[in-house]
Amino acid sequence: MDYSEYGGAGLFGLKAPVIKAHGSSDENAVFHAIRQARNMVEQQVVQVIADNLEDGGNANG
Repeated sequence: MDYSEYGGAGLFGLKAPVIKAHGSSDENAVFHAIRQARNMVEQQVVQVIADNLEDGGNANG
């Protein structure tokens, strides 16, 4: 597994997407970290998690 292809790890439990990247990330890894954060915003990951927590984890409502 090449960390530069993933960009970093998402940190959850926050009010906005945060991607923790490796300290020696090159431009490819930074690109993928930014892409990952963008995807999290577009897919409203933070809101989906919050909704599921409010729902008790019952995705069917």
